[in-house]
Amino acid sequence: FPSHDRGYLDMTQAEFSKYLGINVSTIAMIEAGHREISEATANKIAKKIDVNSPEFKKYRERRKNVYKFLNL
Repeated sequence: FPSHDRGYLDMTQAEFSKYLGINVSTIAMIEAGHREISEATANKIAKKIDVNSPEFKKYRERRKNVYKFLNL
């Protein structure tokens, strides 16, 4: 999961790790690209973030447009 998905909840890595019940170092390593996200972690995130909600979809679209504008 990209860190901007965590940003949707406006949480720090520490807050997000507590929210999901996983170690903060796991969050940091996944976001840095040093570790693949496990199926268990992906399921925890899916239960906490409704990726099909209109709000989340708008958020992702805005982020995508910003990245496109910045050529990232």
